[in-house]
Amino acid sequence: EEGGEEGADGAPSAARLARLARKAQAARVARLRHKQFVADRQEENSALEKDEAALVAEEAAAAPATLAAVTADLRRALKPEELGQLASWLCERPGGAAYVETYLQQPKKVEPAPVTAVAAPTPVAIFPPLPLMPEVPFALAPTDAKTPSSKPPASRSDGSPLPRPTPSPAAPPVPPHR
Repeated sequence: EEGGEEGADGAPSAARLARLARKAQAARVARLRHKQFVADRQEENSALEKDEAALVAEEAAAAPATLAAVTADLRRALKPEELGQLASWLCERPGGAAYVETYLQQPKKVEPAPVTAVAAPTPVAIFPPLPLMPEVPFALAPTDAKTPSSKPPASRSDGSPLPRPTPSPAAPPVPPHR
C-alpha cells in the first residue's frame, strides 16, 4: 500500500508494524501525561478552594471586631461636631450614606422576638438608607412645562434677553416599508 511496505505475501512489513507500535505507545504515554496533568490541576484547584474558604471564614469571624475597632477609633479621634461634618460630607457623595450607616451611626440594639406558640412572621430585611441624591445643576435638572418655577429665566443676570433657539430642520419622512 504505502511505498512498498508490504511483504511478498501481502502482509505489512516489520518496519511498518514497528512504526505503528511506536506510534501507539507514544499515544498511550501522551494520554497518561494529559490525565496526570488534569489530576494535578484538579488537586491544585481543591487546595486553593480550601484556602479560600478558610480565609473567608477567618475574615467573617474578624469582621465584627474590626468594624467595632474602626468605629471606636473614629469616635475617639473626632469630636461630635467633626463626626457630624464627616457624616454630611459622606452623605453628599453617591453611596456615602452606607458608610455613614456602617461607621458613624450608633449601633442598633436588636431585641429578640418573644417566643410564642404561633408561627413567627417572616423577618423583614432592614436595608441601609439610600444615599442622598446629589444636587443637580439647573441646566441638567428636568423641566416640567406645567410648572412656572421650572422654566429657565427669560433674561441673563445682566438684564439682556436670551437668544431664542432656532428650530432644527425636520428630517424627511421615512417611507413605510411594504
